[in-house]
Amino acid sequence: MTTIATWTEVLDVMKIDGEIGDEAELTSYEVYGADNRTRKLKGSRNAGNVSIGVALLAGDPGQDAMRTAALADSPVAFKCALADGRTVMFPALCMAAKRSFSDDVVMLTFPLELTDDVTEVAAA
Repeated sequence: MTTIATWTEVLDVMKIDGEIGDEAELTSYEVYGADNRTRKLKGSRNAGNVSIGVALLAGDPGQDAMRTAALADSPVAFKCALADGRTVMFPALCMAAKRSFSDDVVMLTFPLELTDDVTEVAAA
């Protein structure tokens, strides 16, 4: 279970895209003979990925922490507060801190690759 004692909120989140949660890879092999069936097994699990886009906000401690995570080679603990009061927590590698430009808004995108399953905590 992932637990996070303290966390830093990331301000000005514009979008979150992706899917998180374990999914098993399919492993299969062909068998010839009596039943001529393909044997299917569950292989390794992938916890998914998500991309977080924020409007660049100079001096925001949360965005600074995300940039630091992008430089780290190890997973970092993340916590997302959902609108209904639940939270999801997960370890992930922050793969980059990419800037994109649109009109007058500079957006930072942080692609996250989850390294373990998601822990969900019910609303208090």
